[in-house]
Amino acid sequence: MERAEDWLSREADALTLLAGTGVSAPGLVAVDPTAAHCEYPSLLMTHLAGRTVLDDEGLETRVPLLARQLAAIHSVRPAVRPRGYVALTTADTVVTPSGSRRP
Repeated sequence: MERAEDWLSREADALTLLAGTGVSAPGLVAVDPTAAHCEYPSLLMTHLAGRTVLDDEGLETRVPLLARQLAAIHSVRPAVRPRGYVALTTADTVVTPSGSRRP
């Protein structure tokens, strides 16, 4: 929870930035990064239809769609540039969940 305020604030800023840009992203409903109103730091966003696909099924169709989405995200020109990307993990710190079929 020590980084929750920063992470949730960054996520709320990103969702706010993408609203109205044509980029398909959830809408921000509310954020309480310091747990001032909720038991825990929280962010509530709208739901996007679809499902997460983690296998290779339909890969040849998905790659161009993902590339177009990435290009749309990078075409957004905010008035104030967000802070630079910060990696939260490295290859040395990633932990494979127990029961995973893949390393």
